[in-house]
Amino acid sequence: MITLVNAQQPPGYYNVTWNGKNSAGKLVPGGVYLYRLQAGDYEEVRKMMVVRYRPASAATRTSRRRLA
Repeated sequence: MITLVNAQQPPGYYNVTWNGKNSAGKLVPGGVYLYRLQAGDYEEVRKMMVVRYRPASAATRTSRRRLA
Protein backbone atom coordinates (compact mmCIF):
# COMPACT_ATOMS: atom_id res chain seq x y z
CA MET A 1 0.00 0.00 0.00
CA ILE A 2 1.22 3.50 -0.75
CA THR A 3 -0.04 6.97 0.15
CA LEU A 4 -0.06 9.50 -2.68
CA VAL A 5 -1.11 12.60 -0.73
CA ASN A 6 -1.39 13.06 3.02
CA ALA A 7 -1.84 16.77 3.63
CA GLN A 8 -4.50 19.29 4.58
CA GLN A 9 -5.90 20.90 1.44
CA PRO A 10 -8.25 23.86 1.09
CA PRO A 11 -11.59 23.10 -0.60
CA GLY A 12 -11.31 22.71 -4.34
CA TYR A 13 -10.68 20.24 -7.15
CA TYR A 14 -7.46 18.25 -7.25
CA ASN A 15 -5.80 15.71 -9.53
CA VAL A 16 -3.37 13.08 -8.32
CA THR A 17 -1.32 10.95 -10.69
CA TRP A 18 0.07 7.58 -9.62
CA ASN A 19 3.23 6.41 -11.39
CA GLY A 20 2.17 2.74 -11.21
CA LYS A 21 4.89 1.79 -8.73
CA ASN A 22 4.55 0.03 -5.39
CA SER A 23 6.22 1.02 -2.10
CA ALA A 24 9.42 -0.76 -3.22
CA GLY A 25 9.58 1.41 -6.35
CA LYS A 26 8.72 -1.44 -8.73
CA LEU A 27 6.02 -1.25 -11.39
CA VAL A 28 2.95 -3.19 -10.30
CA PRO A 29 1.72 -5.93 -12.62
CA GLY A 30 -1.41 -5.44 -14.67
CA GLY A 31 -4.61 -6.12 -12.77
CA VAL A 32 -7.45 -4.56 -10.81
CA TYR A 33 -6.49 -2.35 -7.86
CA LEU A 34 -8.51 -0.57 -5.19
CA TYR A 35 -7.92 3.03 -4.20
CA ARG A 36 -9.41 5.04 -1.36
CA LEU A 37 -10.20 8.74 -1.26
CA GLN A 38 -10.71 10.40 2.11
CA ALA A 39 -11.70 14.02 2.67
CA GLY A 40 -12.94 14.95 6.12
CA ASP A 41 -15.80 12.57 6.94
CA TYR A 42 -16.10 11.50 3.30
CA GLU A 43 -14.54 8.22 2.21
CA GLU A 44 -14.86 6.36 -1.08
CA VAL A 45 -13.24 3.15 -2.32
CA ARG A 46 -13.10 2.56 -6.07
CA LYS A 47 -11.44 0.21 -8.54
CA MET A 48 -8.91 0.98 -11.23
CA MET A 49 -7.40 -1.28 -13.86
CA VAL A 50 -3.71 -1.27 -14.74
CA VAL A 51 -3.01 -2.56 -18.24
CA ARG A 52 0.56 -3.28 -19.26
CA TYR A 53 1.46 -3.50 -22.94
CA ARG A 54 4.14 -6.01 -23.83
CA PRO A 55 4.96 -6.49 -27.51
CA ALA A 56 5.19 -10.07 -28.72
CA SER A 57 8.66 -11.56 -28.53
CA ALA A 58 10.44 -12.78 -31.64
CA ALA A 59 9.56 -16.35 -30.66
CA THR A 60 5.83 -15.64 -30.71
CA ARG A 61 5.65 -13.41 -33.77
CA THR A 62 4.27 -14.93 -36.91
CA SER A 63 5.89 -14.37 -40.24
CA ARG A 64 4.33 -14.59 -43.67
CA ARG A 65 6.24 -16.28 -46.44
CA ARG A 66 5.18 -16.98 -49.95
CA LEU A 67 5.55 -20.63 -50.78
CA ALA A 68 6.25 -21.59 -54.37
